Amino acid sequence: DIASSNVIYNSPISQNTWYMFTATYDNLDGNTASNIKIYLNGVLLSSVRSKLNPSATINTSSSTNVGIGNIPNVTIHSYYGKIDDVGIWNRALSPEEIYSLYNVKY
Repeated sequence: DIASSNVIYNSPISQNTWYMFTATYDNLDGNTASNIKIYLNGVLLSSVRSKLNPSATINTSSSTNVGIGNIPNVTIHSYYGKIDDVGIWNRALSPEEIYSLYNVKY
């Protein structure tokens, strides 16, 4: 049974602490079924099988913004903090790849 399209992280996070949140989307059948997963610091937090098909094309010749950490015209759920090292891949990363990214030492 395919659930709703919401993947929610409900635990508090500490101020002045860096976290690595990772989200993956894997289109299972090329049309209507997908897996959406959320990871925190390389560890899977939540997964949902969804009817949502969030694939999109970013039009770089347009003035449309891409947002992370907020919902347009909604201030109650906005994220107030710093975001660093954003990456977008053309496929869903494996759990091992996500864990490896978290453990990279700069």
